[in-house]
Amino acid sequence: QLEIKIIVGSGAATAMLFAYDTAAYPSVVRLSSQLELYPEGRPVTLTADAGSQTGRFRPSPNEGRFVFPLDGYTSISDSTWTVTYRVKRDVSGFTWFTDAVDVTPAVAGQWEDIDLSTHVPIDATGAIVEVVNTHPSNAFSGVVRGKGDTREYMPSAGSQKMGGRVHRWQVVKVNTDRLIQGWVEDATDVRLKLLGYTFGTDPKYDDIPPDITPGTTGAWTTVDVSSYVDSGADGVILMIDSVGNDTAYAIREIGSLDADIAKVINGQGNTVYFVGIDASNKFQAYLATADVNIYMVAQTKGSVVYYPTDIAVTDLSLNSWQPIDADDYSIPDAANGLIFRAANAQNKRNHIGFRHGNSGDDWNKSLWQNGHFQTAVGINAANVWGEYMGSANVDVSIAAYTISVSIGHADIHADIDVLIRTATGTVRTVLATDVATTTDILGGGWQTKTATFTPAPYEVVDPTDYLEIGLFAHVTRNEGISAKLDFRIDDNALVPGDQTSISNVAFVRE
Repeated sequence: QLEIKIIVGSGAATAMLFAYDTAAYPSVVRLSSQLELYPEGRPVTLTADAGSQTGRFRPSPNEGRFVFPLDGYTSISDSTWTVTYRVKRDVSGFTWFTDAVDVTPAVAGQWEDIDLSTHVPIDATGAIVEVVNTHPSNAFSGVVRGKGDTREYMPSAGSQKMGGRVHRWQVVKVNTDRLIQGWVEDATDVRLKLLGYTFGTDPKYDDIPPDITPGTTGAWTTVDVSSYVDSGADGVILMIDSVGNDTAYAIREIGSLDADIAKVINGQGNTVYFVGIDASNKFQAYLATADVNIYMVAQTKGSVVYYPTDIAVTDLSLNSWQPIDADDYSIPDAANGLIFRAANAQNKRNHIGFRHGNSGDDWNKSLWQNGHFQTAVGINAANVWGEYMGSANVDVSIAAYTISVSIGHADIHADIDVLIRTATGTVRTVLATDVATTTDILGGGWQTKTATFTPAPYEVVDPTDYLEIGLFAHVTRNEGISAKLDFRIDDNALVPGDQTSISNVAFVRE
């Protein structure tokens, strides 16, 4: 294998390198390391950042430009090139499963690692889990946490209880090995259902969720999370955790008209809660007693769109699964999931269930008496979710919706420019622009895309000229999100078919 380095421009850290397989003809040209400081074989990631714009974007003026000297060649024939791109969308947000995946640990009564690697991609950052007590009457404990979370949510066997047929939701951090931890009192009756996952930098998680519990009880209190969130954060995902008896609590955005402070969290229970924060990074909480702790699991920067005042959902028929169209509540097509608040106005447990619009899942479990919680569920392409309501005494409202910015928000593909430059860097001939176009690239980690391009035959004018290939991220639609595309080069750990390269480039020798 012949490797050729050419310093262009000022010569400062802009070495262009082609790896040219001289054993094969037509040739395979591997687009390889551009910076002298990177040793051969070390993976390099180049990022094309389109911001919220549309159009074609290269990683930088010099990055993503690869050159091949034409000295010793008379022409380039019209063979069809196969261009292989190793790419990843730099995206964030939520992905929801149609049907939940059971991830219950086999061992009860202790913290157990739960390996999600067969269910979520390598760049997953969080897991959405529904914890379900399937026993008709007995109360059992069940809870999940991030693998790196050392906070003891099970200080005693009586913690994290759920009454018979009660369920609740949590969002927890997934570590780089795609592990979380679960604690179930009974590995048969308590089930952990994986509803989906998050990926990218939004939401952004802490290994150990900070305790942000306000010190004031019996009144609405402003909670300032400025010390825990980054610039641009617009909301937080909380774990509300009861360590005592049934206790009234409420969470709302600053300026919200939601004022119900009578509903409780069941004793020794927990619930997820999504809440928007204002420009000063604040929200409001009401705690009737000091028996409730509030932990900040994650911050969001656009992956969740919050409603300051929840949108009431009209009750449908009771005691059966019903499809409900989110379009009726002006939920945009960009949404892929919903966050609900369900409130039980009766002094008895009542059934309330939620599922993805295409799901066949069927565990119509209960909400605690006089209680309320938030739930999280995916919606289908028609903006439909499924709901099971066992009593008109349960009220449901939409608190927020989730998005995945890789689906329906920015359409991005990869392509190349092909041109001939002189030794002085001026363009002699543009052979092609915006060619070898891939299909749209979605989220989900590193992936290999291929496309083809057939150049017109080219006769070399001057032996000091060189062929230049330029990588581009091409954004054809953008609905106001930050669109980025990563290119992976020089990753020798990949099989040749997954390395960024061009095959079948037919150079004709003298």
